[in-house]
Amino acid sequence: MLSGGPNPRWEVTGARAADLLARLIAASGETWPAAGGPPPGLGYRGLVVRETGAPNTGPWRLSSGAVEHDGVRRRDDGLEAALLATLPPELKVRFGSVLPPAAGGA
Repeated sequence: MLSGGPNPRWEVTGARAADLLARLIAASGETWPAAGGPPPGLGYRGLVVRETGAPNTGPWRLSSGAVEHDGVRRRDDGLEAALLATLPPELKVRFGSVLPPAAGGA
């Protein structure tokens, strides 16, 4: 999610998608109430993940070390970085200045 412009979109497929989806569904750790919106400020604000197909259990929001889904937040256990690692090279070039360092950003 980027403030002030269109959000980039990309698709993760195959075994990597299955692994990431399983990790999203099983996000662990202590739960706490949902934040109620994206982090304040301009620039990179996290990721929104949607599953394209059955059973379509998303969307998940990942930001600031947390996964939010169905009103519950949990520790992300590296999921945000793992998803950003799937960002296509052309999007890394285009959005690198606003991405967190773990995603190859500035």
